[in-house]
Amino acid sequence: MPLKADLLRRLEADDVAGALELGRRRRRAASIGTGFQRVAPGTTDGRRLLAALIVPISDTALRALLSSNRAETTHPQITENA
Repeated sequence: MPLKADLLRRLEADDVAGALELGRRRRRAASIGTGFQRVAPGTTDGRRLLAALIVPISDTALRALLSSNRAETTHPQITENA
C-alpha cells in the first residue's frame, strides 16, 4: 500500500499511536485485516520509524542487518573512552 502524507506527518510529529491507528484503518478499508482491534506502539520514536519507511531496503540486506545486530547483542564489546 502506498504511504499517505497524513500517516507520515503523524510519524514526523512522534504520534506513533495515531500513525498506527491510521494504518490499521486503511488496511481494514482495503479489506486487508490485521487481526487487531488496537495496536500498541513498541517505540515512540516516530522519526526513526518514518526513516525506516521511506528508505527502501532489500530483504537480503535486512536479514544481514538483523544477523549482525544479534551478533552484537550476543557478544557486546566493551569500549573505554580515553
